[in-house]
Amino acid sequence: GEPTLYPQFINVLKYIKSKKNTTSATIATNGIRLSDYDYCKELVCNGISYIDISLKGKDGNECLKAVGRDCFIQQTKAIQNLSSLPVDFTCSIVLTSANVD
Repeated sequence: GEPTLYPQFINVLKYIKSKKNTTSATIATNGIRLSDYDYCKELVCNGISYIDISLKGKDGNECLKAVGRDCFIQQTKAIQNLSSLPVDFTCSIVLTSANVD
C-alpha cells in the first residue's frame, strides 16, 4: 500500500533514524501527499534518504484512466517540492495499455 498513508509513518522514520546504523529509509510512493511541502520537509528531517514517485501518466487524463483519479498536478508539485530539499529521488512511470500506443 501507500506508505505515506500509514498513521505512524513519521514515527517509524524517527525510530530508524534513532538507531544510527547503516539502515536507510526509502519509499516508493504515488507522491500525492508529497504535494504538501511541509510534509516533504518532515520526511527529510526525520531521515528519509530516498523516494521514488510512481507516475501514472503524462497528464491528468492518463492518471484518471490508470487509477481513477487525476493526480498529475499533485505529483508534479511533489517533484518540485523534493527538488528543493536535500533528498535523493527518482520518478518511475507505470506503463499500461492506457498510456502506451
